[in-house]
Amino acid sequence: MELFIPSLLVLLIAGLLSFLVIPRLSVPIVLILSLIILIIVMRNHYSVFYSEYRYQTWTEQVKAYAPYVVIGVLIIFIFSSISFILQYKSAPQGGLEIPEVAPLPSATSATNPVTSVINSAINTANDISKSVKATVTNVVNNINKPKANGQSSYNLTSLMPNSNKNKTYA
Repeated sequence: MELFIPSLLVLLIAGLLSFLVIPRLSVPIVLILSLIILIIVMRNHYSVFYSEYRYQTWTEQVKAYAPYVVIGVLIIFIFSSISFILQYKSAPQGGLEIPEVAPLPSATSATNPVTSVINSAINTANDISKSVKATVTNVVNNINKPKANGQSSYNLTSLMPNSNKNKTYA
């Protein structure tokens, strides 16, 4: 259990760093951090496996084949370049044919759905403001009217939907 909890903590911290911190950094910072981490890991790997790197013998045998590998890569590069050039030389006089693309719709037709949504939102807001104004006007007019018995009523509880209408407040 002593080995499980610290490794779980390291895994949790690494997950938080990789999902919360690193995506918010800029690209050059992420590249520099990646290079630093790669260098640290390579140095650690080399120090742990120093004897394997020091006593390896297969690299001495492969060094003899290095010129042939370089020449092979150069030949592949030269042939691919020549085929690329010949491909353009065999093209028609006018150059490469560009396929026709359907014309784009006009800007007004592309924005019609957006403008209709904005217009309907504005119309709805105007309708709501008119109905609120009418309701407030009616409430103010009813509050300022004197009652039949001569008293003016400022009973705002009558406006509430669940008010008890039998109670009267002076």
